[in-house]
Amino acid sequence: MLLPLLIAAFAQPLTETKTHTTPIVAPRVDIVGEGFNGTDPTGPILVFAGCDGFDLGKGDPFRATGGRLERLRIVTNGTGGTALKFFAASKAERPGEIILRDLKILGLSDLNGRGKNNWERGLVIDGGELNEVNASGVRSISVEWLRVAGCLSDSIALRNVTHFHGRDIQINQGTAPEEKVPTFVIESSRHIFLSQMNLFGELHLRDCHNVIFDGYAQSISVDAKCRGIVLRGIVDRLTVEKGAVGRAEVLSKKIDSPSRTFSIR
Repeated sequence: MLLPLLIAAFAQPLTETKTHTTPIVAPRVDIVGEGFNGTDPTGPILVFAGCDGFDLGKGDPFRATGGRLERLRIVTNGTGGTALKFFAASKAERPGEIILRDLKILGLSDLNGRGKNNWERGLVIDGGELNEVNASGVRSISVEWLRVAGCLSDSIALRNVTHFHGRDIQINQGTAPEEKVPTFVIESSRHIFLSQMNLFGELHLRDCHNVIFDGYAQSISVDAKCRGIVLRGIVDRLTVEKGAVGRAEVLSKKIDSPSRTFSIR
């Protein structure tokens, strides 16, 4: 009965705060908020009290594609957990063709100014171990106007993802301790296109192919297995391992790149 109940619960636009004490587990969801979507405790908010948020991609074979989350805040009223996760468990349970737009992943303390509430991880998209030709990982995700704040671990993590388009994405410290640096990790992924980025933290590229980044980051690191990397914008610190292939046209305070196959202007 879980899936029909979820469909009924989100058949209408979300206009106020809804609190959940257990994660929302489903193959896909279509949830749209209506109203003000700012940094105050009013309008469309999904609060998760001491648990994970969304765990999407499983439960109904060949029904994990075509979902949407739009114009709402995904908030924790506790500490720990993952706010929004897509996981490909098999070819039959493999998320894709997903739209994420005008979302904020925060702690309740970021909205009401009381105490400290922090997700462990913000957005996680994990293609699992699916590496067959034409069936590799999670495919076709579009993200616009996303802010992730105050995570204790990765703000955003992509693993084995293909065809990811991101625009106007921000990660920042929020109420997390100073030693918890906001991170955006992309690994074993390909055809990743990022524009108008505003990363008050670190971007890590690991074993990635065909990645284009445009915007600001405090730090970007590119490992030796990366191929076809293009970086543009302002990067306070850029580190490129020997063997990486690509180019960068950036303003930077510090550059460390022994790779002869990675040009930097």
